[in-house]
Amino acid sequence: MSAAADEVTALLAELIGIDTTSSGSNLELIDFARGLCDPLGLATTVQPSPAGQKANLIITAPDVHGRRTGGAVLWGHTDTVPTTGQPWASDPYEARFADGRVYGRGTADMKGFLACALSLLPRLATMRLREPVRVVLSYDEELWCRGAAQLVPVLAAEDRPIELCLVGEPTGMRLVRAHKSGTVGRLRVSGIAGHSSDPDAGVNAIGVASDFVQLLERLARELRAEPEPGFAVPFSTINVGTIAGGIATNIVAADCELSWELRTVRPEHVRQVLDAVEGHVAAVNARLSEHHPGARLAHEVSAHVPGLQPAALPPWLEDAIDAESSPHVAFGTEAGLLCAAGIPAVVCGPGNISEAHIADEYVEISQLEECRESLIRLIDALTDDAE
Repeated sequence: MSAAADEVTALLAELIGIDTTSSGSNLELIDFARGLCDPLGLATTVQPSPAGQKANLIITAPDVHGRRTGGAVLWGHTDTVPTTGQPWASDPYEARFADGRVYGRGTADMKGFLACALSLLPRLATMRLREPVRVVLSYDEELWCRGAAQLVPVLAAEDRPIELCLVGEPTGMRLVRAHKSGTVGRLRVSGIAGHSSDPDAGVNAIGVASDFVQLLERLARELRAEPEPGFAVPFSTINVGTIAGGIATNIVAADCELSWELRTVRPEHVRQVLDAVEGHVAAVNARLSEHHPGARLAHEVSAHVPGLQPAALPPWLEDAIDAESSPHVAFGTEAGLLCAAGIPAVVCGPGNISEAHIADEYVEISQLEECRESLIRLIDALTDDAE
């Protein structure tokens, strides 16, 4: 490995060794990153989560005029998914090097990118930048982007607009300019229990939920008829992820709950589907209130992340990020929230989404090297000498 690759992989090993599973805290990693900044004189801003257990971090390299807003942002999330029940070949929180790869939880999603960005802090501290460069470390991306939802409005309200935010999710170092939105709905059905010998005397909550599932399946078929070229999966999708109800086969089920997910290729599909869902729930509740006042449906949208739409990008980006463009992707990122706030964003980072969230997660060292070189070109494009 080159000296630069040694530096990046050493940083990555440090990051892997800090357990930042979303159910816990990321503050140890935030403190580690701040410790890298202090000797360099780089300013850091910590934005604690409402409960104080987690935080977002902004590392700022001001431009030659002392400006700290606008410019470019390198964005990565610190949290990872659990390893519980996964058959890892080695300790997931200890970096393992083999076959030109680094194995460990978060290597692809997305501590590999964070290691590349953090390795460039000494460079940022000494460069004459014509625009500021910031490195953002967020929390709870895996929990529907809670950290980004807290931080993005602050960035959007700054006095100078950000020219570009590069979100380093694993894309195999291909440039992604659009991705689907994500919406999660939850349905709770309160039925009326009874003996299974006379099902009509009660209201079977599982049966009511089944009707709702059939509605979602019909809506999914309709969405397939409205494809959007450019996406790897070229239509909006609906998936019922969980369902649970009833207590015994000889009892009419009194309760049932299910969760479902919508990913859209077009923003208007979100409202289109939710209007149909809300209309169905209202109609069923009207019938139940007339004939079975004790039964009811309750539906809520428990999470939503906007999709990423292609944006006008600064001319220096394509020269800096010498990456093949990718089809629009089905997975969501914090870039969707940035886009919705009017901040131009793209997604490009080392590793592949197929390597994320699995046992023996890994990233290719060659992609770490490619990512670091791309970020160097991006930073160089923003130096005073580049004008």
